[in-house]
Amino acid sequence: MQATTKASAQGNWVEVGKVDDIPQLGARVVNTPDGDIAIFRTAEDEIFALRDKCPH
Repeated sequence: MQATTKASAQGNWVEVGKVDDIPQLGARVVNTPDGDIAIFRTAEDEIFALRDKCPH
């Protein structure tokens, strides 16, 4: 897979690397000016991202 993973910070897209940079069932944290974003890759190659922040 040659797709590029991007993270959005306040509506701005930031290139963070290739999908293959994240192993299946793995994760990466991307630092942005608005806070960290956690990016996850599933066994089916789906990509999910969320704010890397404790909800408490």
